[in-house]
Amino acid sequence: MSKTVATSRERKGAPRGGGKHTAVSSEAKKERRLLLQSVGFLLLGLFVVYSLNPSYLVVTDSMANVHQPLNMLRGNMTFTADSHPFMFLWTSTKEGGRRVDIKEWTPALRQQRADGTIKLEGPEYYLVESTTPGRYVNFFGIGAALMALPVYAVMEQFIPVLADHLKLMYFTCREIGALLVALSAVLVYLAALALTDRRKALVVALAYGLGTCVWSTCSQGLWQQSPNVFFLALGACLFVRIERSWWLAAPCAAAWAMAVWCRPTSAIVVVCGGLWLALKDRRALTAYVLAGLPFAALLVLYNYHYLGSPFAFGQVVGARTLAASKTGSPVVWQTPLWQGLLGLLASPARGLFVFSPFLLLALPGMVRVWTSARLAALRPLLAASLIILCVEAKHFDWWGGWSFGYRHVLDITVFLSLLLIPTLESFWNKNAFRALFGVTLLWSVAVQIIGVSLYDVTGWDNRKGTAVVMKDQPKAVICLEKSGVEAMRKDPTFVKATDVTLNVDKAEFRNRLWSITDSPLAYYISHISDARKQRGTCCQRFW
Repeated sequence: MSKTVATSRERKGAPRGGGKHTAVSSEAKKERRLLLQSVGFLLLGLFVVYSLNPSYLVVTDSMANVHQPLNMLRGNMTFTADSHPFMFLWTSTKEGGRRVDIKEWTPALRQQRADGTIKLEGPEYYLVESTTPGRYVNFFGIGAALMALPVYAVMEQFIPVLADHLKLMYFTCREIGALLVALSAVLVYLAALALTDRRKALVVALAYGLGTCVWSTCSQGLWQQSPNVFFLALGACLFVRIERSWWLAAPCAAAWAMAVWCRPTSAIVVVCGGLWLALKDRRALTAYVLAGLPFAALLVLYNYHYLGSPFAFGQVVGARTLAASKTGSPVVWQTPLWQGLLGLLASPARGLFVFSPFLLLALPGMVRVWTSARLAALRPLLAASLIILCVEAKHFDWWGGWSFGYRHVLDITVFLSLLLIPTLESFWNKNAFRALFGVTLLWSVAVQIIGVSLYDVTGWDNRKGTAVVMKDQPKAVICLEKSGVEAMRKDPTFVKATDVTLNVDKAEFRNRLWSITDSPLAYYISHISDARKQRGTCCQRFW
């Protein structure tokens, strides 16, 4: 009887121990379903959150990224004063050098240019002169523009003259930025899944997506960081799995090579990853190098052709001019290291641990990764983060000009978020830790909401103030609020009051970067109505 049953089962293809096999198969299907659900939740949820803001700001840093895809579709990588006059500075010789904004050429404006009454002063800061006189390339490279290229190609099939639909172009690029950042959070989640359980991986991804400046900054437009965080996260997701599958080193190298196309400092990640593989897996290193070489070769050719040197990145070339205008010296790496590090980490105006304090909890994880073999893959990512932090700390413009938060080191939040994993695993069961993590994360999310809804470019960075001269004061007193000025006017020692703009880029006002009472967060919380109004004005002025 048993023999007949066994034969019947074998004829039907049923394996021995079928009950156990079926249970394992069912469990695997459940795991896949949960994975797909969590990925879908993260991607759709974050993309919707990033896209909810109707009054997104159009920042000049992204202008060349928005217009370059159209040039690429026509086989052109450069900009000229004839093709894009709004990207150049013009003055009127008849009106004493008054600035003239030219959105597009008209016959009257062309005649004024021919007559010499309108004079070209030079390009905006986001363009760098190429090896061909009169032609300029994108200061921020071509990585971001490449991400928009296929979308523009499709749009042009339905919209014959896409350049005439400026609002649509900027909205499309905002959505591309939002999608790339949402995808980066998904990739952070998948990278974390290789190192910890699903719940902690989801916490890490959500904290990254909602508690860092990827939300308030690069999800709101096509910044160079928008694709950069995507490629860094993609590479990290693959890198932490190379030990199990060596061939993943090839797509990892390709992802990180594309990150270099977006932001040159990402080359530090490429080098740190390569050195780690050289120590651990020579076979993976070979795949890594071979996959990265074509991207490196193309980048070298681009730099040589348009900038005259294989290593002449637009940001380095253009930074010399910006450094001279802001500091009086063309030296790009001039900030004392201690000052830049303190500013990037703890400045009330730009500090990483001020705008995203939950990342402080990654500090214990930085120690733990050196003692845990299971987390060893995070070591080169930590090393790359620390080196990038030091490089940006030396930058003459470590505060990132007029911006919100720690824009210059925003990229490393991908890796710092993964470094939360050892801390979460060690302390998650402790109520005090969960409370601390929750409070710091809520603060971080609230700060990003301020950036998304209230940041208005000029409100704090170029804040209006009043210089009040008093008889008994050797220097003028800067008063931030009108009510304070009125009170000082009643003082018998009052001499005069003069309106000033406290441009944080100017050396005399750069101490504002360290003020707690005059910090961006304090300003926007206490000037909500003014900020919203100014934000709307900035948008209207641009359009």
